[in-house]
Amino acid sequence: MSSRRISVFLLGFWLACMMFMGWVAMHNLGSVDPILKQSDRQLQREIKDIGYDRVKTLLRFEAAELNRYFFYKGEWLQLLLALITTLVLLDATSANKLTMVIMAGMILMILVQHFLIEPEMVELGRGLDFAAADQMLDERRAFSTYHTYYSSIEVIKIALVSLISVRMLLHGSSGKRRRRSGKVEMVDDADNGHIDR
Repeated sequence: MSSRRISVFLLGFWLACMMFMGWVAMHNLGSVDPILKQSDRQLQREIKDIGYDRVKTLLRFEAAELNRYFFYKGEWLQLLLALITTLVLLDATSANKLTMVIMAGMILMILVQHFLIEPEMVELGRGLDFAAADQMLDERRAFSTYHTYYSSIEVIKIALVSLISVRMLLHGSSGKRRRRSGKVEMVDDADNGHIDR
């Protein structure tokens, strides 16, 4: 398998991972209310005994902890994918400067997310998990700001990975067309030479 095909596969897998992580985060937090509204009698009896608000808080805490775990592991996976993909792209693109700059930029983005933004979000998030909606308003605003930074970087990475993927696919297709046209011209020249003789 050529390095170009391997790079396209890695870029596609990386893109799928980022999209999947976004879906997981929304699904985990969004599943709390549907669980609480299930019509199962035993569940509703337990919720009534413990208290609706208390159960909801505990479920949201569990969902948030799962998201923190998945994003922590996901960032390491993204970093590994980015490094491997960069090495493959060095060969596939003959060390194209623009591609290498984009890859280096995305590696830097992952490092910023993992070491600067994520720790702040985890610390603030755990402090807010059991706080009432009208409490710790400054911390909520700070968490929202970090979350916006993190999400914005993720969107930028998705766009850049998509851009490189399309560029690799289009460049590969044009290269095949050039090779096919080159073969046709060689045959034509041989035929012409035969006719001249």
